[in-house]
Parts: sequence; structure tokens; C-alpha cells
Amino acid sequence: MKTTSLRHIALLAVVLCSGSLTTAFAQATTPITPPPSTGGTAAANAKALTPAEQAQLKAARDKVFATNPELKTQGEALRAAHKAAKKNGTPMSADSVAQAKAFKDQLRAAMLKVDPTLGPIFAKQDAARAAHWGAVGANQ
Repeated sequence: MKTTSLRHIALLAVVLCSGSLTTAFAQATTPITPPPSTGGTAAANAKALTPAEQAQLKAARDKVFATNPELKTQGEALRAAHKAAKKNGTPMSADSVAQAKAFKDQLRAAMLKVDPTLGPIFAKQDAARAAHWGAVGANQ
């Protein structure tokens, strides 16, 4: 009888201790939260430019797209492909990246023909993009 009661007491002690340990552990852990979003390249570009510079870019882009609807269609198709890849969680292929860069270069060249004063604004965008991606790379 004494052996049985000692076993019961030992078992009761283990159960009581493990319950309080589990509670203490559960209270000590905190959920891991991801770092705040950097807002992406577009947000970095927007922060780097004044509202007047943004309006100047938009006016030139609108003028280019009005005179060259094929370029607008090409940009919309690239944007839709990028959005679909992002939604599916798949990275852009090297070919898609090359197409996007070629489109950007073509669009910028057309915008410079419309407004030759955009060069410094493009340089500000490029610097903001480089700073953004350098910061993102450093956080990973």
C-alpha cells in the first residue's frame, strides 16, 4: 500500500510540475512577426521624387502612351505577367526580367524624346532603387 501511495504522489508531482512548466513556456514565447514592409521599388521611387517631378514623369509617360499604344499594351502585358507570378509565389524568370528591363529602357528613351529634362529625375529614381535594394539585401 505504501508503494502505491508513493507512486501516486510521485505521479501527481510530475503532472503538477509539467502543467506549470507548460504554462510558463507558453507565456514566455511570443509570435514571430515579420519586419515591416519596405513598400517596394515604386514606393522608394515615390519617396525620392518631389510631387512636381512625379507629375512631370506622369505627363511624359501619358504622352508617350498616347502616341504609342503598342508600347502601352506591352507594358500592361508585362505588368500583368509580373502580378500573376507574384500572386503564384513564383520568381520572375531571367527572360521576364530582361523583357522588363528592355521595356523600361525603351519607355525611358521615348519619354526623353518627349521631355529631355527627365534625365536627372531618372538618375534620382535609379539611386533610390539601388538604395532600396541594397537595404533589402542587407536585411535578408
